[in-house]
Amino acid sequence: MTFKIKKHSRIRLLTKKKKNISENIPNILIKYYNKHISVHKNKQFRIQWVSSLSKFQQSRNQYSSSTLQCDLINKLNYPPYIITMNSFKTNFEYYFRNDYFNFIKYSKKISKIPTLEYKKKPIIFEAYLMIISTLDSFKSYILDLVMLKIQGMSEKKQFPLEYDDTFENIFLITNQIFTILKYIAIILSNNARLIGGCKIGFEVFKVDLEIDEAYGIKLLGCSSKTDWNLNSIENNQLYSWIDNMIFNPLISNKKTAHIGFSTQLLYELKLTVPLQKKTIMYIPSIYAAEMKREDFKNKYILFSEKSPISRELDQSFLRNALTKCGLTQSDLYSSIGNKLSFLWWLVIDEHNTFNKLKKQHYNTVFYLSNMLDNLTHIDNKNILYMKLKELFPNEYLNFLAKSFTLTLNTKYSTGEILIAKPINLLSFLEKNMKISAYSGTDIIVIDSDATMVEAKKLLKKYDNVLISNYITNPLLFKTRKFHFRVVFIISLIHETYNAYSLDTMRIITAKLPFKLEDFSNKDIHDSHLKGTDADYYFPQDFTTENMGITITNEIIDTLQLKIRDIMKKIAIIAIDEQKEPIKLFSNHKNGFYIFGADIMITQNLNPILLECNSNPGFTPLTPENKFFDEQFFNLIEDVILQPTFLPGNTNHKPKSNTNAIISLYSKKIK
Repeated sequence: MTFKIKKHSRIRLLTKKKKNISENIPNILIKYYNKHISVHKNKQFRIQWVSSLSKFQQSRNQYSSSTLQCDLINKLNYPPYIITMNSFKTNFEYYFRNDYFNFIKYSKKISKIPTLEYKKKPIIFEAYLMIISTLDSFKSYILDLVMLKIQGMSEKKQFPLEYDDTFENIFLITNQIFTILKYIAIILSNNARLIGGCKIGFEVFKVDLEIDEAYGIKLLGCSSKTDWNLNSIENNQLYSWIDNMIFNPLISNKKTAHIGFSTQLLYELKLTVPLQKKTIMYIPSIYAAEMKREDFKNKYILFSEKSPISRELDQSFLRNALTKCGLTQSDLYSSIGNKLSFLWWLVIDEHNTFNKLKKQHYNTVFYLSNMLDNLTHIDNKNILYMKLKELFPNEYLNFLAKSFTLTLNTKYSTGEILIAKPINLLSFLEKNMKISAYSGTDIIVIDSDATMVEAKKLLKKYDNVLISNYITNPLLFKTRKFHFRVVFIISLIHETYNAYSLDTMRIITAKLPFKLEDFSNKDIHDSHLKGTDADYYFPQDFTTENMGITITNEIIDTLQLKIRDIMKKIAIIAIDEQKEPIKLFSNHKNGFYIFGADIMITQNLNPILLECNSNPGFTPLTPENKFFDEQFFNLIEDVILQPTFLPGNTNHKPKSNTNAIISLYSKKIK
C-alpha cells in the first residue's frame, strides 16, 4: 500500500443504530478511537466503516459517487447477485470447469456421496476470505482459522485444533478449503470494483462449506461479514487479522507481522490499466495491438471446455510443439490478468458454450490464441450459401445443393425431397447471443405436406431455416451415407490473413445402410460421429473395398483438387467479403481459428458442401488411435506456431506431410 492514513482521521460509520454512535465502533477500531480517529458526520472523511449491509445498499448511489472521498472503506463494489450460490455455480463452471464437479453440490454428473453428519445433522465449516483493493490491484488472503459447527447448533470448534482425525484427512480437508477460497477470490476479484473516490477498499467474506463421508468439501454459500460486534472466537481472530493487515500499516505505521497462512498472498489480480482516484467503475479495455513480443511471458495455458469424463485430442503433441517454441505451461487460474504467449481453447462439445467461456480470461493478454472475432459468414449456413451463390453464380450449383430460405408461404410440390436446416436459436438472439443449431438438431427431411408443416414450426424457434434439395445419389461408405470433415484454418498473424486446409480428412458415417426411404430415421440419413463405428480417414480408407466402386489415385487426386477449390472459395468470402472483417479480440496480438467443413460426395464423384462448423469434432473414437491427433497438431505447429514464435527458423523441419497442407489464400492487411 502506497500511502498512510493521517492522524486524527475522521470516520463515518454506517450502522443500524443512531444513538451512542461510539458504541457502534467495532472493536477493531476501539484502540485507535482516542488517538487517531474521531467520529464525524461531515461528508469529507478518511475512513468509512460499513457494519450494516442494508444501510450500505440503501445508500449505494451515494457511496459510488466520485465526490465521496475517503482513504479506506471496508466494502467493495460488486453486483449483489455475484455472491449468491446460483452465481457461484455458474462462475465455477465458467472458470474452473475441471473442478466444478468436485466442489459444487447437487451436480447431476457426480455421484451423491452422503454428507458427513453428527447426531444426524450436517457438519459445517466456516472459513474467512479477505480481498484488499487498491488503485492498481486486488489481493486476497485467507484467515488461518476455520470454525467447525453442527448445523442448527450455536457451539463452534476450531479446525483443526479441536478436530479429532488423522493428519492425512486433515490435510485433505485443508487443501480443498484453500482451493475453494482461492477460486472464490478469483471470481470476486474479477467482478469487484473499488468504491469510487476511495483509495483502498477491503471486504471480509464468510464462506460456508459442507463435508461428505469421503472427505470431499462442497461450497454451500458465501456472504459479506457484517456482524462485527459479536463477542466470539472468530471475531477476535478477525479483529487481529484486520489490525495486522490493514490498520497497523496504515494508521500506526507498523509493518505487517507475517504469521502463518493469514498473511500469505492467496491470489493477486493486477489491473492492466490502473484505476484513477475518481473512477466509479473499472471496466478494463485491453489492447494488445501495440505490444511487442518481449512484453509477453513465455507461458501458455491449455483450457478444456469438455467435462472430465470426455476424451480429447492428445494434447501432448501440442505441448511438445510449444516447448520447441520456448514456452512452458502456466497455472490455469493464477494466469488470469497476466500477459501470456499462447492460449488454446478447446471448444469441441455438443453444448456450444463458446460465448460463455470467453469470459474466463477476458482481461488476460495473449500474443497468440486460437480465437478470432466476426466469423458470421462461415458458420451460418444461410449466409454462406447466399454469398457463394452471389460470388460464383456460374459455379455454385456444382458444389452446393440448390437451396432457399423457408417462409410461411413456402409450398411443397409432390415428389420433392428437401431437407430443412435451422440456423440460430431465437431465444439466444434475444439475449444478444448467437447459438447455432448443432449435432443434427431439428433437421427435418421434407417429403410430404405434413413434413413441410413440421419444418415451418421451426420458424418459431430459429431465426432462419435453409431448405436444400436432398442429395438422392450419395456415394456410400460400406453401404452407409457419409461425409468428409475437412480441417479448415483461418489465421491473422503479423497483420496477414492466411487460410489452410488439410487433405487428410475424417470420414463420418450414418449408423445404418442407406436407402431412399424412411426419411425420419436419422440412423439412415444423418451421418454423425455417434453413428460412425470406427476411425476412418481419407485417403487411406477411401478404398475400392470400402466404397464399392473402383478407386484409383487419379480419382483421389481429382477429389482433393475439387475440395481445395471449395475451401478456397470459403476463404475468400471469410477474408474479403464480410461487412465487418474477421478481426482479433482486443486483448489478443495474433489469432487463428479452426473450422470443420462437412463435404458429401455424390455417386458421380462430385463434392457437395454441406456446412462449415465453428465447433467441429475431430476426436478419434478410440484413445489408442493417435494418427489424426499427430496430423492435426503437426499442422498447427508448421503453419501457426513456428511462423508466429520462431519466424525464419531454418532449423525447423516440418513434421506434417507438406503435400497434405494446402495454403488456400493469403492477404496482407493494408
